Order: sequence, then C-alpha cells, then structure tokens
Amino acid sequence: MRILRFELKKLAQTPMFWVFALLSILLNAFAISNDSYWAKELNEFSREIYVSGQYKDPEIGDVYADYSGEDYADRIIKSMNLSGITEKLIRSKYEKMQAVAYEFSEQEISYYIYAGSATTDIHKQLFRYVMRLILTQTALFAVLSVLCSLGYERQNKTESVVYPSRTGRKVMRHKYLAGLIFGAVGFIIISTGTFVVYFSVWDYSGLWQSNVSSGLNYINDLTTGLRPFNTWQSFTVTEYFTATIILGFILTIVFAGLAGVIGLLFRNTYTAFGIFGLLVISMMFICVLTANAGFAELHLATTFTPTLLWYNCYMWFTDMGAMAVIPWHETWAVVLNLLALAVFTVLAMKYFRRRDLL
Repeated sequence: MRILRFELKKLAQTPMFWVFALLSILLNAFAISNDSYWAKELNEFSREIYVSGQYKDPEIGDVYADYSGEDYADRIIKSMNLSGITEKLIRSKYEKMQAVAYEFSEQEISYYIYAGSATTDIHKQLFRYVMRLILTQTALFAVLSVLCSLGYERQNKTESVVYPSRTGRKVMRHKYLAGLIFGAVGFIIISTGTFVVYFSVWDYSGLWQSNVSSGLNYINDLTTGLRPFNTWQSFTVTEYFTATIILGFILTIVFAGLAGVIGLLFRNTYTAFGIFGLLVISMMFICVLTANAGFAELHLATTFTPTLLWYNCYMWFTDMGAMAVIPWHETWAVVLNLLALAVFTVLAMKYFRRRDLL
C-alpha cells in the first residue's frame, strides 16, 4: 500500500493532469452553453410536468402495439446478407425484443411524455454528444495516467535503480494499479464537472421520472430505419443515466487497461501512446472496412471492441440494430473486454519481469 500511495502521489503532483481535466470541463461547458438556445422553452416545459405530476399522455399513442421485431430482423439480415449462426442470433435477439415490446405495451411505457416533441433531440444531446465527449476525455485522462505511471522510471532515467532485479520489477503492478485508480479519479472529476454545468443549463426536474422508451423517442439508422428507443428493460431517465455512467466508467477502465498492456510491452511512453491510438482507430476502421467489403461476421465481431462500444454509447441497452447480435450487447462486450484485459495484463506483467531492460 505504501508503494501504491507513493505512485498515486507522483501522478497527483503532475500539473498536466489537472490542466487536462480543467480544460476538458471548460470545453464541455462551452459546448453545452453554445447549444442551449432552446433551453428556456424546454426548462419551462420540464417544470410544468414536475409541478403537475402528469408524466404520461395517452394521445402519444402506443408505438409498441405495432412493434415488429421480425421486420427489423429481416431488414438487417437482408442488408448484411447474413446466414447461419449470425442470422439465428439476429432473429433470436429480435424475438426477445418483441417480448419486451409486448410488456412495454401492457405497461403503457409509450405514453410517457419525456421531453415532448424535443424528446429525441434532448436525449441525443445528453447521451450521444455530451456522453461521448466525456468518455473521450476521461479515456484519454486514464490512458495518460497509466502510461505516465508505467513510464515514469524510463522518463527520469531511474530504470537501472528501480528494476535491477525481478523483485524490483514487481513495483510495476503498483504503477499499473495507480494509473487505473488515478484514471478513475479523472473520470469522476471530468464527468461531475461537466454534469454540474449541463444540469445548471438544462432543467431535468420534470424529465427524471419519465421513461427513456417513450413513444416520442426514436432511433434512426440506415439498416433498420426509424424505430422506437426500445430498451431491454424499463428505464426511467434517472435509471438510464445511472446505468450509462456506470458502464461508461467501466469502459474508461478498459481503455486505460489496454494502454497499460501496451505500456508494459513498449518501454517508450510516446511509442506506447502512439500504438494505443493506432489500435483504437484501427478498430473503427476495420469495422467500417469489413461492413463495406461484405464480411458480415467479422464486422459483427468488431462491434465488441472498446472503440465501437464508445461510438455507440447513445444506443446502450437497446437492440442496437445491426451493431449487435445479442441482447444486452454492450454489457456482455464490456465483460468480455475485462476478461481479455485481465489475461493480457498477466501475460504482459510476466513478459516485463523477464525482459532485458539494459
């Protein structure tokens, strides 16, 4: 614990991280304020709902009464020319979503007003644009934390003092953990600062108790077209926001851990950061390339990568259209990434202890 505290102290005394966090919050504040031209109208609408306590309106209609999971499955299968196991997985996914739609119809989930006619826009603003911005910044903060912690001795030319033996090299696990912990602190600081600004501009008092699967909330993509924002279980805005934050936090740790594995394999911090950048960008590139080339199975496999999870954060806990083959795709993908990360971290640690650093 003494070594871990020492490593955390070194990171905390690095001005770069605090400057990065501050600039991130200021950038987010500017973006939020610059996009608040219709906040007054929505805030008044939100307060009216809160005061009245009327969160539902039957005039919205029941979008889940006519929900056709089979139709969405057919569109994806036809568009991607799927067959075999992938076709079965897609059909199975939408069979399960069809059952959820029946439940939502019985529970009158569609009647929730949410943000009225601005529902889809305001939902995208928070869960697509702001959340993706936060996840980008916190991932970078966490990645830099891990790489700077692992590369500290090399940068300060003290490797020959700290790592002369295999015992001395065990300090690397403390450095790795310190980087992850400090990255988690960065997530808390940047996300909290950003949300303080966001919710001071946008009044959600009348929105928190609404359901994100309101009949006024839609997803639109090229493969499945316009469809309801149907989640795998009923989520109020509060519950969906909380679940997204938790999953986003874990995804940030995944990015940091991935950078840590690379940092253990490559001694130079800048080289490790460059390789990390190329790797996460290549995940997106391969996803697009395989889709365009017609390699549907490989394309669907790439949707489990951290980069694609980050990109699709605004569709978490929904069917995710052609970007997922199983229910709760984002949750299972994060679990699989954590398991793979644990294995690669152990292997990278063993490699570091044995390699020649001279």
